[in-house]
Amino acid sequence: MIDLKDLKEKFALRAVFKLSSPKEYVGELDKGQEVLDRIDLVLTQTFDAIGALPFRQMIVKGKDKKVVIIYYRNNFFGILADKIVDVEKILKYIYEKESKERTEAKTKEKKVKVEPVEEKKEEIVEETAAKEVEVQEEKEEDIKEEKVEEEKEVVVSKAVLDSKIIDQIEEIAGNYLGDFSLDIVSNVIEDSGVDKENPTKDQVLEVAQSLKDAASLIIGPSKAKKLKEDIMNKIEEG
Repeated sequence: MIDLKDLKEKFALRAVFKLSSPKEYVGELDKGQEVLDRIDLVLTQTFDAIGALPFRQMIVKGKDKKVVIIYYRNNFFGILADKIVDVEKILKYIYEKESKERTEAKTKEKKVKVEPVEEKKEEIVEETAAKEVEVQEEKEEDIKEEKVEEEKEVVVSKAVLDSKIIDQIEEIAGNYLGDFSLDIVSNVIEDSGVDKENPTKDQVLEVAQSLKDAASLIIGPSKAKKLKEDIMNKIEEG
């Protein structure tokens, strides 16, 4: 919207007025409201008669002053000057000022949008840090439990287990690892050197631990720990 006061002062005009409702003016106009109403009536009747807006700007020259009517942004603005007025210069000023104001408004809007993003980043960083602490605590807890389990398993049993334990291990691994299980179990069993027909308890325990270590990288330490516990339960069931 055109700043009437700014425009008047910038170009030393006698008066600047807006004809569109609500009508207003700044400057020197005797009986200003009546003048605006008469101008508005004449323009309205003219446009109704021809059925269209006939101009972007209209200049009416008097003896010692000039009136310029500008159609801008669905509003009619008027300029009253007592000297030669460069209409194009005034329009250029209006457009450039509006463009600058729009740019500043967009900059402020972007700044407002960026601030929540920065806050969101801080929240994400804090949340990530909290998760890292939680994971670290979980790992430390797993290490403690593993040490206790290792101490329990110091006494190595040479007892031979039923060969079906190998099939049961493959089934348990499949429940946790899905399509990955066959390759992982095959590799672990091959690396451990377990005798599939006559597996000893210490060999199966080694397989259970190796599977837990391998599964941790795929399903995480908690689920990998549960996988090992299921295998240990099968061993105990014998």
